[in-house]
Amino acid sequence: MVLALSTSTSYAEDSFSAADKAFVAKVSQGGMFEVELAKVAETKATTQDLQYQANTEEHDHTLVGNKLKSIMKRTAWNSPLCSTRSSRRASIN
Repeated sequence: MVLALSTSTSYAEDSFSAADKAFVAKVSQGGMFEVELAKVAETKATTQDLQYQANTEEHDHTLVGNKLKSIMKRTAWNSPLCSTRSSRRASIN
């Protein structure tokens, strides 16, 4: 007898605990803030090293955010991640 296992698993939004949802919210908000902060740092940095570090931070946090969005989409988890981009940018500048 051969068992076939599916590699795609479907989860309902209600299968995630409150702690899971709180963790995702914190990671999402923190990551988006880091991306916006890195963008500002990249434009205001006076040395190439600082510009490079800011670019690296922006890239890394964007990758993590995109992965998180992919997971949320795949699991049908419909949750606003955080406030609008313009309000975050205003708090950074």
